[in-house]
Amino acid sequence: MKCPACQEEGVTSVVYEGLTSTTDAYYPPFYDEDGFRHHHDGNARTLSLQCSRGHSWAVPQPPPLCETCGEWWSKPATQGDKR
Repeated sequence: MKCPACQEEGVTSVVYEGLTSTTDAYYPPFYDEDGFRHHHDGNARTLSLQCSRGHSWAVPQPPPLCETCGEWWSKPATQGDKR
């Protein structure tokens, strides 16, 4: 990771990671028809960064992927779904 402002200025700097902010919606884990646990967390995450020259910025982070299926966006089937 390089500081975009320092790159524009043609100088170098050290980049430090700050806090990650996360939305706080609840995405409950569920078990599929075969009994495997899934956790599809759709919360948005943003990582704050600062360089040694004082520039600050934030970058969006991808949501964590479900350890079972590698997805994060699909919802479990409900009783009313006809799949």
